[in-house]
Amino acid sequence: GVASWRRRDEPAAVRERALARVGKSSWAFAGPGSPSYALRQWIDTPMPLSLADIVERGGTLVMGSAAAVTLGSHSLPVYEIYKVGEESRWLTGLDLLGALTGLQAAVIPHYDNREGGRHDTRFCYMGETRLLELEAMLPEDVGVLGVDEHTAVIIDLDVGRAEVRGNGTMTLRHRQTESIVRAGEHIAIDDM
Repeated sequence: GVASWRRRDEPAAVRERALARVGKSSWAFAGPGSPSYALRQWIDTPMPLSLADIVERGGTLVMGSAAAVTLGSHSLPVYEIYKVGEESRWLTGLDLLGALTGLQAAVIPHYDNREGGRHDTRFCYMGETRLLELEAMLPEDVGVLGVDEHTAVIIDLDVGRAEVRGNGTMTLRHRQTESIVRAGEHIAIDDM
């Protein structure tokens, strides 16, 4: 079934039904859209803890595209920067990645995007110049976890490792130093 949480100001009964459904779930998916919109609707509500609880109960949480951006301690306001032209900045993320694994990172999906032709759209449409600018804005203890398109990073808390599947790679980046984990490979969470 679908647990609908479109707006944080929906009637209490609607929010409670969504939380009850998530609370009984062993699997949840959130995906495309606007990361900043998702953050505005979820932050400072019971939803992030409910999503983390799925994992803590041994379930599976699948976060793709915009929802993946919200996982880190810092989140990229993609539409505001790329489409609207606002200055580069970070939003406070849900930090589910940190709460579940201890990793302090900004999650950047679409890491290898090349839709822009001659315009650099890698790094979730930011391009290399903006990525370097944004990376410099992160606190010293926060890195970047990049996930290529058509690629999954499966973090298994019981085993203590992350595995990459699909067509691309996961890039672990800190202050322009990169480690790449290719599809079919895995890495211990402690090593990340």
